[in-house]
Amino acid sequence: MEVDAINTGRLATEETIFLFVHDLVSTVARPLLELKAWAKVALDPNQSKVVAFTLPAESFRVLDENFESVLEPGDFYIHVGLNRSQRRSKIPA
Repeated sequence: MEVDAINTGRLATEETIFLFVHDLVSTVARPLLELKAWAKVALDPNQSKVVAFTLPAESFRVLDENFESVLEPGDFYIHVGLNRSQRRSKIPA
């Protein structure tokens, strides 16, 4: 997946873009948001860059009640943003 990082300010900056996954239904308790990837990007004033993330199927695995790693079917949302509280995108996966 790709997202646009844009610096609308007047100064150069570095930002860290975070990607979280939310499992809508799981057979075991999971965190509301799980950090799966991040990228640091340097931006000059008024510059934009495309930030690309790849999530392999392993990113969606969970430990079941027997502590075995399983890949459950289900619906997930992917959230992308500067931090957990400033998520900018919510994408069904």
